[in-house]
Amino acid sequence: MTTYTTITNAEIDQDSPITQPLLTALRDNPVAITEGAAGAPKVQAAALDTFIANVVSSGSVTITDLDTQASIMCAGGVTNGTLTVELSDDNGSTWATAETIANLTTSGEESATLNISINFLTGGYAVSGAGGERTGSFGAGDLVINFAIYGGTGTITTPTGTVNAIRFGGTGSFLLNVYGG
Repeated sequence: MTTYTTITNAEIDQDSPITQPLLTALRDNPVAITEGAAGAPKVQAAALDTFIANVVSSGSVTITDLDTQASIMCAGGVTNGTLTVELSDDNGSTWATAETIANLTTSGEESATLNISINFLTGGYAVSGAGGERTGSFGAGDLVINFAIYGGTGTITTPTGTVNAIRFGGTGSFLLNVYGG
């Protein structure tokens, strides 16, 4: 790993000479930052441009202009119902077949956390999370039945061209933070 060297103001003022150690630090520091070297500033998520959207809905939500993404990752949750995903190669004018990737339908109130990974090139996806079901009324004495961590994998139908839009829908209410990759 490349060493990060702090460059002081005194080393770069107008009267300071250009030295070999200064030039070495100027060359090596950007590499050290990307490697996460000790003492180096940390690259912030906003600089990586990975955040795509916050999706909050009880209907359907479309995200377009994803041409530069090979995959997405989502973190969030869904309550009482299904979560479906459809992919498009014409920014949402037409859609490939919808795939249900989460199904939380019971007689009580059910909710779950979700972690979703979708590969736009292959259509492969993985879902994991954990959740619980509430039976009874809100307030003291509620009975909450927790269920175990769950997961699943599958394939979402991909269109023939490059995926550039995704639509989340289904019957549940959902909140997802979507990141590209």
